Amino acid sequence: MTAAGGTAFSFAADLAAPDTGTAFWAACYAAAGSLRDVPVRVLVNNAGIALHGSIEEFGAEDFIRQRRINATAPFLIIKAALPRLADGGRIVNISSGTSASPSPISSATP
Repeated sequence: MTAAGGTAFSFAADLAAPDTGTAFWAACYAAAGSLRDVPVRVLVNNAGIALHGSIEEFGAEDFIRQRRINATAPFLIIKAALPRLADGGRIVNISSGTSASPSPISSATP
């Protein structure tokens, strides 16, 4: 990738945190170093969790955590990304196949 002129770096963020959008970008910029001021050309939301079991086995906390990571986090990250996106920048959201074809053991999957 660097041979073609690209640059990448990695970082971690807690997507279940209530301030996910702010925390995500703070972690990103802490890891970005000299790339901190470069506009974001591509944002890929590809994180998610799946809790398995019957609805009777899930507490509200489990459902809320899964929903925060799978649905709320991408929304908040995108919202916070808008002023950072380059002209023509792209956002790619990837979701689970269970959103189109639910499983009986994934009853809490939104």
